[in-house]
Order: sequence, then structure tokens, then C-alpha cells
Amino acid sequence: MATQASARSEQTETTPINLASLPRDEALAQTNGSELERLQKIVGALSVSAWKIHNVLAFMVAALADDDEGQLPIRSTLILMKQDVDALATSLMDADLRARHG
Repeated sequence: MATQASARSEQTETTPINLASLPRDEALAQTNGSELERLQKIVGALSVSAWKIHNVLAFMVAALADDDEGQLPIRSTLILMKQDVDALATSLMDADLRARHG
């Protein structure tokens, strides 16, 4: 027989706020330090992962010869992926730095 757990009191007493819809200063005022620290850690970890993927793609691009005509464009595709991951990693790193230093 399954029993249903009741909602925690903090879930029933407050309405969630979409912080993205608020001006930056107001959003920061409505969060506590632990929420920001947790988000900062997540963004930092995603940035590290994106740079790892970028570096693996850079290694693969360097190891492959130029694509031959009529063959699958493997090296060219990896170059495009590396450029996209570079932009992603840079954006995540910038977001992490802005979160740390305001």
C-alpha cells in the first residue's frame, strides 16, 4: 500500500518566483547565498566540462589530415564543433567569472 507524503511547509507557504523575469538587483535580493553558491558551482563545473570537450576536439582536429574530396567531411565537422564548444565554454566561463566578481 503506497502512502503519499505531504508537501513540506515551505512548499505550501510560498509561491515560486521566476528570477529570470526580474531585474538583476531585485533577483539577487530575493535569493539567498546558498542558492547563488550552488548555481555558481554548477556553472563552473559545466565550464570545465566544455573546455575538456573543446580540448579533445582540438586534439582530434590536429591529428586528422584534411578531408579528401568525395569523402565524409570528418575534420571539417570537428573544426565546426570545436568552434561551437569554444563559444559555449567561453560563455560559461564568463558567466562564472561574473557570478564570482559581480
